[in-house]
Amino acid sequence: NSEDLLLYVRGELEKFHPTEEQVKQIVEKSQGVFLYLSLCVEGIHNGDYSLEHLDKLPDGLNGYYYEFFTRQLGNDIARYKKDIAPILQLMVASPTIMTLPFIQYVLGIESERNFYDTLSKLEHVTRIVKNSFYDRMKDTKVPLPDKITFFHNSIENWLTNRVVSGLFYVSKTDGTRIIAKQFYKWTAEASEQDDDYWGAYDYGLQVLGEAQMVLSKD
Repeated sequence: NSEDLLLYVRGELEKFHPTEEQVKQIVEKSQGVFLYLSLCVEGIHNGDYSLEHLDKLPDGLNGYYYEFFTRQLGNDIARYKKDIAPILQLMVASPTIMTLPFIQYVLGIESERNFYDTLSKLEHVTRIVKNSFYDRMKDTKVPLPDKITFFHNSIENWLTNRVVSGLFYVSKTDGTRIIAKQFYKWTAEASEQDDDYWGAYDYGLQVLGEAQMVLSKD
């Protein structure tokens, strides 16, 4: 309830000695969403926001994400659409958490350096899941590749809502089409070269069915 939110803000910002009015203003901006409070409290600690200028706090979680993306990626929308949006599209379209090599493979990104440089732009909205397990199907002690996911599912919801994400909107359908076409190409070539990518994903008939549905729209 609202009292819990007020109590949280007071405690987290205690060292800044906020007034009761400032605490209430922050909670009102949150529209009752705890995640928003957590992110804004972190922003105040980091210097992104200040108690003296709470009017600059975005309205609600959707506003927070839009401001964040604008601040981090809005200076080069062309690059966002060319390099970053395709990665996000795959992430929202994939039925499972994607491995980094798989994303690089599906998008045909040859330069690993460029790929990881692009990923660094997403470090505040995604998290890398380190994989400590080994592929038991092989004799070599090679760790399975790391995976990438959104730090919170609200990011995915925001990105796929054209009304609230605006310039940063990504299409789940476009992401599915990219994966589907690559899968269709792999099955048509009957090649074992890329077995590791698809086998590790266990996509099988699920992706094939998705491919037939998506490709039929082209």
